[in-house]
Amino acid sequence: MGNFSILVMLFIIIASLLGMEFFAYKIRFDEQNKLAKNPEIGNSPRINYDNLGNSFIATFILLSNEGWNQILYDHLVQVIDNYVNFLIIFLTLFVLFFV
Repeated sequence: MGNFSILVMLFIIIASLLGMEFFAYKIRFDEQNKLAKNPEIGNSPRINYDNLGNSFIATFILLSNEGWNQILYDHLVQVIDNYVNFLIIFLTLFVLFFV
């Protein structure tokens, strides 16, 4: 059981770092919960990949399969033009193969 726990923690850390690399500070909403025109002045959603702690929590939520659809929706709404194919592949592979 100990080796499996270490393997899962290692996977969560690696997936968190990958999520931070691809999605950090790209998801921003304004006060009306609509897309922010300027990403520097908008607010991040509650679950995001902006820092290691939030990224770890987001990865754990994806791994536990509870609330993953809110993470997918928030990211799809914001990055629909640039990273939509990569985001769908990343989250789908994560949910299918590692859950």
